[in-house]
Amino acid sequence: AMSEIRNHEIAGETGQRKWAELLAGIFLNLEPEEAKGSRRSAVGKSVQSAS
Repeated sequence: AMSEIRNHEIAGETGQRKWAELLAGIFLNLEPEEAKGSRRSAVGKSVQSAS
C-alpha cells in the first residue's frame, strides 16, 4: 500500500495530528503482536502530548 502526504494536508495542527495517528496505526499493524502493547501506550502518549 502507498500513501501520499501532501504539504497542504499537514500544514495545520489538525492535519498533522490526523496523519500522525494514521501512520502510528499503520506502523503498529506492521509490528509483531508481542511488541504492540508497550509501543501502543508510548505512541498514544506522544501523539497526545503534541497538542
